[in-house]
Amino acid sequence: MLHCKKHVFRLTALIHSLHKTFPDLLSGDTTYSIPDFKFSYETTTDFWSEDTTLTDGPTTQQPFSEFNTTFYAGTTLSTLSSTDFHRTPSTLGLDDDRFRTQRSLTTEDADRWYSHSTEPNEIGPALYPTKFLPETETPPPSDVTSEDELTTIEPTLSTKKEAPATLGPPMFPDCSKWPCLNGGSCFYSEKGPKCACRFGWEGELCQERQGVQTPALTGRSYLIHRLSNDTGAVIGVDIRTLAPTGLILYAAISPHLYMSTYLQDGLLKFQFSCGVQTMVFSEVKLHINNGYNINIMAIIEMGSTIEDLGKCTASLLVNNTLKMSGDQMTALTIKQSSENLLYLGGLPDYLQPQIDIPVKTGITGCMRALQIDAVEVDIYNDAVEGEQITECSSLACLSNPCHGTATCVEFADTWNCLCPNGYVGLTCEQSVCLNNPCHFGATCVQYPGSGFLCLCPLGKHGLFCEHDLEVGQPSFFSSVNGLSSFIAYPLPTAIHNSFELRFRFVAEDADQISLMLFIGQDHMHDAMTDHFAVSFIKGYIALTWNLGSGPRRIFMSQPINVKAHLQQAHTVRLGRLGQRAWLTVDGLGNVTGTSPGRLTQLNTKPIIFIGGHNSENFSILPHDLPLHRGFLGCIFDVQLRAGRISLNLQKTRAAIGRGVGQCATTPCYSTTCHNGGACLNQGATFTCLCPDGWFGPLCSHRYNLCDFTRHNCSSGSTCVPLIEHYECDCPIGRSGKFCEKEEQLSDVSFSGTRSFLSIAQQELHLLETTLEFELKPEKERGLIMFSRNSKHNSFFAISLQGGVLELRLLTQGGSNGGEIIVVRSGRILGMNAWHKIQMSRFGRRVQLAVDGTSNSATLLTGQVLLATDSLLSIGGVSDLSELPNGAMAGLPIPFTGCLRKLMINDKRIQLDERTILVGRNVADCDGTACGGDICQHNGSCWLDISLQAHCNCPQEYTGEHCETQLSCMEVKCQNKGRCQKDEDSEVPRCHCPLGWTGSYCERESAVGAPRFQGDGYLIVDKTASGFKRRGLSERSKRNELEFVYVNFSTAQPEAMILWSSQESELIGIGVESGLLKLVWSWRGEEPSTTVVVPRTVVADGTWHDVAVSITAANITVVADQKATLVFNHHQERLIATDGIFYLGGFPKQRSVQNETKAMFHSSFQGCISELAWSESIGITDFKNFQGENIASCDVHAES
Repeated sequence: MLHCKKHVFRLTALIHSLHKTFPDLLSGDTTYSIPDFKFSYETTTDFWSEDTTLTDGPTTQQPFSEFNTTFYAGTTLSTLSSTDFHRTPSTLGLDDDRFRTQRSLTTEDADRWYSHSTEPNEIGPALYPTKFLPETETPPPSDVTSEDELTTIEPTLSTKKEAPATLGPPMFPDCSKWPCLNGGSCFYSEKGPKCACRFGWEGELCQERQGVQTPALTGRSYLIHRLSNDTGAVIGVDIRTLAPTGLILYAAISPHLYMSTYLQDGLLKFQFSCGVQTMVFSEVKLHINNGYNINIMAIIEMGSTIEDLGKCTASLLVNNTLKMSGDQMTALTIKQSSENLLYLGGLPDYLQPQIDIPVKTGITGCMRALQIDAVEVDIYNDAVEGEQITECSSLACLSNPCHGTATCVEFADTWNCLCPNGYVGLTCEQSVCLNNPCHFGATCVQYPGSGFLCLCPLGKHGLFCEHDLEVGQPSFFSSVNGLSSFIAYPLPTAIHNSFELRFRFVAEDADQISLMLFIGQDHMHDAMTDHFAVSFIKGYIALTWNLGSGPRRIFMSQPINVKAHLQQAHTVRLGRLGQRAWLTVDGLGNVTGTSPGRLTQLNTKPIIFIGGHNSENFSILPHDLPLHRGFLGCIFDVQLRAGRISLNLQKTRAAIGRGVGQCATTPCYSTTCHNGGACLNQGATFTCLCPDGWFGPLCSHRYNLCDFTRHNCSSGSTCVPLIEHYECDCPIGRSGKFCEKEEQLSDVSFSGTRSFLSIAQQELHLLETTLEFELKPEKERGLIMFSRNSKHNSFFAISLQGGVLELRLLTQGGSNGGEIIVVRSGRILGMNAWHKIQMSRFGRRVQLAVDGTSNSATLLTGQVLLATDSLLSIGGVSDLSELPNGAMAGLPIPFTGCLRKLMINDKRIQLDERTILVGRNVADCDGTACGGDICQHNGSCWLDISLQAHCNCPQEYTGEHCETQLSCMEVKCQNKGRCQKDEDSEVPRCHCPLGWTGSYCERESAVGAPRFQGDGYLIVDKTASGFKRRGLSERSKRNELEFVYVNFSTAQPEAMILWSSQESELIGIGVESGLLKLVWSWRGEEPSTTVVVPRTVVADGTWHDVAVSITAANITVVADQKATLVFNHHQERLIATDGIFYLGGFPKQRSVQNETKAMFHSSFQGCISELAWSESIGITDFKNFQGENIASCDVHAES
């Protein structure tokens, strides 16, 4: 029975410690002021006061802020500390059988008051407060308004609270009756009276002599001995250490005569001075920090004979071998010192600023066998002073290599760390949250006791958020590590001018200061940022709003009586019309107010947050809202009325949510946590606080399954704890259950369990962007690619949704900036089959194709996809909780399947160890070295006897992976292709005639609408016999231009589209700075007329047309059938050219800049669908014309 009571007290103390580590309220008195409003409130902490004084008499009461607080003193059986939960180092020898079931045996933190080794779990008296809510004066009520109410079944909440545990009087010294012995000093602190013992004494009353044979030095330790010789010293000592840096000894013989030996970056160094100069010697070869016993002898002495008078020598011997020595001249007289002292292992804090040596931090190691001037000295008992000296039992664990509350155990000359729940790694340095084990994008946060906590997305619950949850009446659970639970609903209608809201709530804590509702911006708010918020402030409901001229707050005149009616649901009605807003709670009174200034509209993002906010610590919110926490309780029946629309928001689809449970429902029951573990309800999830000796998420194991010596994960992999077992996350290059298999990637396979890889940042924002890869999915959902601009909230994402491929782009700018553009594939991908995926962007047009079937979308004018500032993640991301909202439809999960043949902007990227910067749980798809990424350009792969991959390349390619194309000097161009070396290429290449394409003009190409790629041209001769037909005017037949029409598409901001001239008579159409540009001139006219048509952005990838009509009196330009410009001239005739139209460029790579006399500078990149020089005849089929390097424009045609 006594054992059960101990566990109850341990869990009670642990829960109180958690409340202190994550306080629900703020400390101190705080006053907030805004125009026309002032509100003051007081807060208290949930644990003990540091100023409380305990006596041996009855329990006393002391004021705490303005509350009456009663403190109960007693002994608790918990080793946990609320202030440094993971910082108390513990050591445990291997010869102690208790190390398998106990995590902490001794505590050496300076903030602790004593060390009690007989009962590891007793640490001192605990203090628990009882708080009383003070009377508060409130303003008189205003007019009351009434409104029809909605009917809802009210939730039932458990209100049972345990009384604080109290035990008998403390078993510690009372400074008034039992003073500390042997010169110890008694003082009070938050855990009761404590004796600070003098050097050499220990125990609760300093009653025991501390016997140390071999001192252990921790880096903060030191020992002080007196020296008797004023003219020198011979110091010998044995040391064992593994530390790379630290002070071994410092001998101060006189004010100007000293020597020092220390380690710096693993090298032994010796420094001395005889009053004139300082000399430093370094041993560059010998490393003594190897854990073996090393004898060091340091000698410094003044000359004693007439010949040596004024000479000072110093030397250092290691294991009786001379390593360093030196001498210098000194003053004839040396000042005598009353305190000649030797400091071993370190220096007192007060002395460090006074001494000029490079290393002042203490050494970590063990010392023994001290000799001073050839006389053996008891290194501990003969010391005159010391600090933090213990017996050297474990050199390996002496430096406290284990992080947090992990326990260090020694095995021979090495050590291992026994990790607490939620921590993994050799030194327990890594939280399991770094390899987020939570599912569906849940947020993993570090949490005391259990080590971690999963904050589930809306609709999920469970320890790892692995189960579905239907939320009818949402419950919210305040904030954990600055993250609150919340639900966000999209607002379906405008609320700029007026709206009304009604909701019901049940509060679980009357003293909370929390956010109940918020409407605002998605960026940092300031004093003039529009917002609308409802707060719960110690029982008062407050409404704050800002229309851009400053905030205003109103609140109810009386607090709701939460303590008396914890299960009662309260109704809040509020609204706004222009500057005026009103608020009423339970129909008890109506409060109204008017915002400052003259602005009357509320301009916010159309999202309402309920119960909290998605920002950490509410840091982007305005006014005093960052000092709030998430609401603790239930909020339901949220009804919005705006104009003619009345809507129950909780019946609409929520935009986002986190940590939301179902009201009156708890995941904790008697058998949730095993072996006496305490279950803490966190709404959609829970956590188990395990008794001593039990580990795991459910307290099911006697040890941490992910302890370095327990799990089987291979070196370099990471152990991830699950409910009843563990998994191994493998780095790139390894695979298998325990990452035991070395993997050579030839085409990548993603396991779908926290799997992803990342390559270097890519340019996916360009006006002309192409992305190609092959995909073999194994499941119908998963994130395939993701990259973002985190500073400006823009992203690029490709995912699978029910077998349908989705491209999602979050753009900025334009009238709909910040909205997500979605392009879905026109077909469903079959599972376990390879599919060719193509994504392209051409200006404002974005296209997604699967196996040749494409769908597209068009960005609105002004919308831009910003350059990413992150790596390109493939198959998933390192932590799905960091994925921005909307990057994937539904809750995010990693992709499961294979991917190969990645090409970005016509550059092949082979996914292997050379290009993958970081990744996890990625294997080879086919399990052989001959994967789809090994041989390029249709090369065939074969394996030799050693199973190494080799490529048989087509005749046009060479290289290990067929990556190098042979020049047309080695492989002849086909179909009358022309071999020529360009200015921007290192080797000659084939220039293919119209109708042919490929590296060697080997593939026939259907021209249709021609596509120009910056190195091609078309020649259309209107004087050819095919156009001398009926319908052309006599002037047109004489090559006089009456009309020119072009329909084109481009994303290039500078280019020539059309050119026709004869001598100095010319007409040209192109693009300059993204706008439409026209030039023309008559013979003898200088300079030519140049017109850049304003507000005609044509370099956007969409189709545009321009029609130019020429008469003897004027020129009329019509752009996109709406922008009309008329230019008068005095030539009294038409423009006459040679009748030849050059489209896109000129033959034989003639310079555009030279041919157009610098009116245009670049060849055309884009498409032309139609050309006409008569209103009755237009050309749409260009296959019979002369041209070169022309492709088909089907990719950019309208879908």
